[in-house]
Parts: sequence; C-alpha cells; structure tokens
Amino acid sequence: MPAHCRFAPEQPAHGEAVELTVEEYEAVRLMDYLGLNQEGAAAQMGVARSTVQQVYDTARRRLAQALVEGR
Repeated sequence: MPAHCRFAPEQPAHGEAVELTVEEYEAVRLMDYLGLNQEGAAAQMGVARSTVQQVYDTARRRLAQALVEGR
C-alpha cells in the first residue's frame, strides 16, 4: 500500500478529485520510479504484460489530468 494517500494542488480546481487505484499506483511505481520494463513490472504484479500496459496507460492519463487540470 502507498505510504501517502493524498496529494493536492495549492489551489484546487473545481471538479472531482482524480483517484488512482492501487494497481495503477503500483504500475507507476514499478515502471517510472524503479525503472522496470513491462515484463519486470508484470512479473512483480503477477499479471500479463498487456495488463500492466493497460493499467499503466490509464494511470498516466489520470496523473496528467490531475497535474494539468489541478485536480
């Protein structure tokens, strides 16, 4: 489980918060933070590479939305 459960902009925009699932968080942590490739992340998570890629793509879109829109 993540050590931190909430991040917020100094001046939040109107609209609902963007939430990552634990799986999305783990995909980002493994691939972006630890530098694993899809194959390594999939092995760590116990899922197929295609599943990791799908989860990772969704997580990156959500992270971009949170940063760009201040949500």
